Amino acid sequence: MRKLADFAFMLRDWKLAHSVYDLLRTDFTNDKAWKYHAAAHVRNHACIVQFMKIDTPQEMTAVSLILTSTSLTHKIRQETIDPMIDLACYSYIARCSATYSALRCLLVSVELLRLRGGGAVDEAAKWAMRARESNSLGPIGHALVTERVGDCYVMRQGRGSQALGSRKRKAAMWKMLAANEWVTAGKSTRARHCLDDALPRYEDTKFDAIKGFSDSLKTRTGYTPLTGRNVGNLVDDDCEDGERLELGSKRKSIVISPSAVEDSRAAEDDHFVES
Repeated sequence: MRKLADFAFMLRDWKLAHSVYDLLRTDFTNDKAWKYHAAAHVRNHACIVQFMKIDTPQEMTAVSLILTSTSLTHKIRQETIDPMIDLACYSYIARCSATYSALRCLLVSVELLRLRGGGAVDEAAKWAMRARESNSLGPIGHALVTERVGDCYVMRQGRGSQALGSRKRKAAMWKMLAANEWVTAGKSTRARHCLDDALPRYEDTKFDAIKGFSDSLKTRTGYTPLTGRNVGNLVDDDCEDGERLELGSKRKSIVISPSAVEDSRAAEDDHFVES
């Protein structure tokens, strides 16, 4: 039955996979077979989630349900998906001491819910905050997940000309917090990228504490506005000296267009992910 569910998942028959995983989840729970319930190995698995080596029927049931074309209403998310993810994390941590598996479960759920858009974006942000509280995250991972919370809120689209229901303020707040954590972790380039997204929301703020905090981040990161940033500012401060771009006397005189800035940022992101 487990192999049937895995092959159905591999072939993207999400509905069949969900039904079989749900049946297995019930059987393992009734039998109190926690070893199979919380640590069933996936063999010969060539599905899109290739890095899953250990997973629970609870986790796979939630993942396959999110991937189906069924509309994820608020009721389905609250009464079905949330309890499954929560119970999967509990099984990983309390019964198996598999902290990293619990973290993987949370992050996979975050990305899938974020892609569904709509109200699922808020659920994605909630689980990202849950992952942020994990003790298994180092400084880099903590900053990355914090930034991801902001990315979740960015996906929430408002209604009408006033964009009612959007989460722009929350997105800016989490981006600002992520910038602070990136600076603490010694990654000034990533911090400047977060500030590019967050500062436009705080330019006209009347709160002295927020303004002081943003000014402090600008000073610590050497931040300059995106439109006036030159090549010298785009060189990754986190790379080794041998990897730095040498431009000689032209370093301060060359100014590039916003599109070139975006290309440079994309290249820096790729380099950071690979490293």
